[in-house]
Amino acid sequence: MDFVLVLLDRGTPRLRIVEAKASRKDRTYHRIQLALYLQMLQQLLEHTPLIIAGRKVGPDAIEGCVARIDEATNEPQALLGLPVLNLESEIADIGRLLSEDGLLASIVNRDIDALDFQLDAKCDSCLYSVRALPSRKRAPTAA
Repeated sequence: MDFVLVLLDRGTPRLRIVEAKASRKDRTYHRIQLALYLQMLQQLLEHTPLIIAGRKVGPDAIEGCVARIDEATNEPQALLGLPVLNLESEIADIGRLLSEDGLLASIVNRDIDALDFQLDAKCDSCLYSVRALPSRKRAPTAA
């Protein structure tokens, strides 16, 4: 996380996670990263109490936003004016991906030679790698 702001709402503390990006565009992976930070902080607060201004901050007192470069002014967005994001969809996606029977577990539990695709250096800069990845075949290995 880039910033954690402590906001007091009539004396009740709230935490706002701010993920700052040197980008002008909204990207799904920015929100996914923010959702992961939000979940990690919520889990921490479930097990370790945090007291601010004499009040306990619970897992439900956390919100998040992404700060970018303002397209009109070319300046960083003002942190306090950013809209809080609804991350329910991203959190659900993370839950499915990381579940015991999710996609990540199915990949981790397979033999690497059985995977029908590979990631390599040329994928780093390809705009279409996300779409092409499932159909990409493994390159032959040198014997």
